[in-house]
Amino acid sequence: MQHTLINRKVDIILGLSTIFWAVAFNQGLITAYTVWITSDIFNHCLFVLPISLYLIWQKRTELQLQTIQPQFVWLTLLIPCILVYIYGYAGDIALLMHMATFAALPLIVVSIMGLKASKVILFPLAFMLFAIPVGEELIPTLQQVAASIAIFLLKLIDIPTYINGLYIEIPQGRFLVAEACSGISFFIVSIVFGCLFAYVSFYSLKRQLAFVLVSFIVPILANGVRVFGIIYIAHLTDMQYAAGADHLIYGWFFYCLVLFMLIILGNWMRDLSPTTNKQKQATFKKTEAKLSINSQKTNYHFAFVCGLLITQWLWLSLIDSPKPIEVKQLNLVTANDPKEFAVSPKIADADKIQFTQTNRFGHSVEIFIAYYAANSDGELVSGVHRRYDPTSWSLKTSRTIPLNNGNAYTARLSEITSPHGNNRLLLDIYVTNQYTGNSAVKSKLLQTLDKFLGADKQSHRLLVSAEYTELKDKKQAQQALIQSAMSFVKQLQHVYQ
Repeated sequence: MQHTLINRKVDIILGLSTIFWAVAFNQGLITAYTVWITSDIFNHCLFVLPISLYLIWQKRTELQLQTIQPQFVWLTLLIPCILVYIYGYAGDIALLMHMATFAALPLIVVSIMGLKASKVILFPLAFMLFAIPVGEELIPTLQQVAASIAIFLLKLIDIPTYINGLYIEIPQGRFLVAEACSGISFFIVSIVFGCLFAYVSFYSLKRQLAFVLVSFIVPILANGVRVFGIIYIAHLTDMQYAAGADHLIYGWFFYCLVLFMLIILGNWMRDLSPTTNKQKQATFKKTEAKLSINSQKTNYHFAFVCGLLITQWLWLSLIDSPKPIEVKQLNLVTANDPKEFAVSPKIADADKIQFTQTNRFGHSVEIFIAYYAANSDGELVSGVHRRYDPTSWSLKTSRTIPLNNGNAYTARLSEITSPHGNNRLLLDIYVTNQYTGNSAVKSKLLQTLDKFLGADKQSHRLLVSAEYTELKDKKQAQQALIQSAMSFVKQLQHVYQ
């Protein structure tokens, strides 16, 4: 009877704590859910929390053997988690909100049950972190890796190949290793699947780590082989097959085959459980009398958890969203349509956009400025922004360069190319209240700090572009971009900062 009452009390405390967590972190959950259902890359996140809860339920018998001993030290980690969430909420940084949201629940559970008792469900708790929609930053790298693997295999079978940025050319035609060809969805799903399969199938830590490592490597190699296969089929059929949208269908069949091979490999590697069910039942009967809970300490601990979460909820309710301040823009002779900018950037939700042209060193330099008002709903730094149209341009190289001799300001210099062989240089700069440079992370964090302190000001995204044809021409084009960029940076700083 006592055993049942203890279990019931623990269930009630954990259930109420989860409800308080869901209420306190509701914006993190809502924005994460929005990403899960709108992005094909993160559709799998919809299943992460249900899987975690099912794995915890499977461990209910072992959990009944544990002594519940709340540990305040784990609860202290919830405080920085709450601060990160509030900081992310103030600056509309979804990643920080999501990280804090899905790290908070495992911390709450561990703090209430104690580390020793929580070890039984440590993997399901850690598995919840896969609900964080993160990984899109790897797309450019995976594109480059896939293109390199495909080029290597094409040369291996003596197919004449030329690569220009992410464009791969063979005698039969040209192929672009686009974002959809990066394999990011399969890469992330493979890692999640690998961790889950390793947990349910292996008992040896070495085998678990080995299979997780395989789940990292296989999707990268498989995607390179997939890109090669598409190009090779098009080569054999004179571009009749695998050259259009059907290559996506071929790709998913290929991914299913690779996943099936991973399952077969996992079954081949599977080891035996060190304990049988009979041994577990005997252990349960032997230790059932030792089950205990420090009721008074648990009650105080639960009250403190609720107090922290209620404090967070109240703090967020005090953060108001003032109306955006009207944008002030430079007095420029602008083009009628910013879409005339050669690289066609996709900058979302800007409050104002200006596009103009100038001439330096015989180069026509195009300047694109996106303005974001103080307290704007738009985001200066966002994963949805594109510096150039990926359907018309492909990245060749990208690096950070100084804009002046003192290296006070930096910019990202990218070389891009079109299917027709046109080459351009593109400078990318953020101009905010506290920072001017190429770092998206630094720009976002400092801008959020301003919002957090009530000192938010207007901010800008500056893109400067020019065409080049040869090496000598390229150096002059770069100098033209640097001088033009510095001129506009000074104007923006002088007028608004």
